[in-house]
Amino acid sequence: AKAHPGLPIVLCGASFGCRVLAEVLRTSRERLPPSVRSALICCGYPLNPKGKAEGADPKRARHLLELPAAVDVLLMQGTHDEFNGPRGLEAVRELAKSMAASTEVFEIPGGEHTVPGAKGLRELELSKEQVASIVREKMATFMHHVTRSCDADVDA
Repeated sequence: AKAHPGLPIVLCGASFGCRVLAEVLRTSRERLPPSVRSALICCGYPLNPKGKAEGADPKRARHLLELPAAVDVLLMQGTHDEFNGPRGLEAVRELAKSMAASTEVFEIPGGEHTVPGAKGLRELELSKEQVASIVREKMATFMHHVTRSCDADVDA
């Protein structure tokens, strides 16, 4: 961050890795120079333990809810992700609305927790390559937005 102050720090994780990275940003954001923009891309954030009642592990939501407002977050969730909880993406969207961080929820069509999941893809007649392309494009768009925001901050 000190060597490249004009560039954002974008962390990307999958499943439990998302929780770890959210905790890193929550507890370490103040160590970054104020001019450094930070962002988090979560691929399949495990909001709920598989097969458990919603909210069975409140730490999972807290990792995201306690992120600083200065963090941009992209939650890429499969429409069939078994870790979204009983209410599925509705619960993920509600959580995103409650977060201080700027958060976007992106639905991965037919995706399960290990995106892409074969069952959902067969239902939608999508290939793994098509879903991978959708995911890559969304990640690139998000990172472009974060980078453009850095440019705007420098210009201000």
